[in-house]
Formats: sequence, structure tokens, C-alpha cells
Amino acid sequence: MNETKIRIEGIRSDRVHGASELAHATLGILQDAIQESRAKSIPAFVMEIEAYAAELAAARPTMAAIANCTGRFIKLFRQLIQKEQSLANLKLDSRRAITAIITEIARERNQTLQNGAALIGGHSVVMTCSYSSTVIAVFKMAAAQGKTFRVLALASDDSCYAQMTIDRLGESGIPGEVIPEGKLPEVLPLVNLILTGADAITADGTLINGSPSLVLARAAHDRKSPLPFYAVCEPMKFTPSIPPALEPGFDLIPSALLTGIISVKR
Repeated sequence: MNETKIRIEGIRSDRVHGASELAHATLGILQDAIQESRAKSIPAFVMEIEAYAAELAAARPTMAAIANCTGRFIKLFRQLIQKEQSLANLKLDSRRAITAIITEIARERNQTLQNGAALIGGHSVVMTCSYSSTVIAVFKMAAAQGKTFRVLALASDDSCYAQMTIDRLGESGIPGEVIPEGKLPEVLPLVNLILTGADAITADGTLINGSPSLVLARAAHDRKSPLPFYAVCEPMKFTPSIPPALEPGFDLIPSALLTGIISVKR
């Protein structure tokens, strides 16, 4: 197994990083595979890179960002194939195409973070669950804006993601606490806002996210005065439909349980 295959397997087996982080790692794998390819002809090079892209797109079916980033690249890659006469130029322009995608994703992410941070009021209590690098970045941006708030991270019995979230926030001086799922009813009245990440958002507004997102969404919705529940989601996470089979540890949250989706446009 070559280095690229090993890294693709790493994406497939990774249960630590969120969808945004793995999407960026996917683009990095493709960029390095292009650089390191030993193909001697354009057809051989195209076959090699498209095979890697197909493996990556299928590696984590629940995380739409990985397939979408790969799809963006393949669209540009096939355009380049039609015009390039030199293998060296095709490699160079393919790497440039990935750099352009990374730049665009960063722009979209920054706008999404700004919109998410705008929801957080001063002296508020915000609840989240699972692990999302995007939500953590939203909290950090809100704190950098001078807002004072506390984060509660709802934990499933068999998951370490809530503790990972609180640990990451603690590194930036943001106060937080892990809340066991069984204590949710007594803690929820203290909460002003719920923010989660998203592994995918389907065309009908269904949220796919790590457990216990569905438990939290139902609890927030079923209150006499429902709590606002927002999913923060970069455009690369939108997908037409629910994957045929969800990976273990992921929930489907119907759009009826969501207050809204925060992306480039609120």
C-alpha cells in the first residue's frame, strides 16, 4: 500500500476530526498525490488521480464535505485535461486548482463563522454536542469579539467528543462544561441558544450530525417555549439527499426541529 492509499485509509478510519478538517485533509492528499505521481503519460496520470479521488469521495459517505470538495476538484481537473498538452503543465495547473478551491472554502468558512458568532449574545449560555471544528471556531470568534458566554457540551454515554470540545475551548479561555445526557432536562432551562455543526445538510433541510444531536433537538423543540437550535454549516456540506446508509454514531435531525441553518447566508 503506497503513502496515498495509507492516507486515504486514515480518512476512512478517522473518528477524531470533524467533516471540515477531513475535507481539507482530502484536498491535501490529492495535492500531494499529484505532486508525487510517477505517471509517464497524461492518460496514466488522469487514471491514477481520478481513482484516488473516487476512493476519497466514497471514504466517509455521511460527511458531504469530503465528496463535495473532491467533486469540485474533479470538475476543474476534467476541464484542464481538455486543454493541457503537457503532463508537467497538467500537474502544475491541477495543484493550482486545489489551491483555488482551498482559498474559496476558507472565504466561505469565514463568512459562515461571522454569521454564527453574530447569534451569540453577551452573558449567554450556549449548548452544543458532538464535535465540530466549525462550532469551536464560531465560539472563538465570538470570544475575540469581546462576548462573554459559557458553553455546555452534551455528551453521549459512550462518546468523548463533548470533552474534546470543552478541552479545545479551554485552550482559548472559553469556559465550558460537559453535561451527561441524563442531566439534560435539568440543565436545558439555563440555556439561551443551541449551536451544532453539520456533517451534511440535505436539500429538504435535514441535518446529519453526530449523536446526541437528535436527542438535543427534540428536547429543545418540545419545551413549552422552544429553544433556538441552529446548525452552522459551510456550503461544502450541502448535499442533495440522505446517504443510503449512515455511519454509526450519526443522527438524522428533521428540518422541523431546526430553527435555522447558518451558512454564508443566514
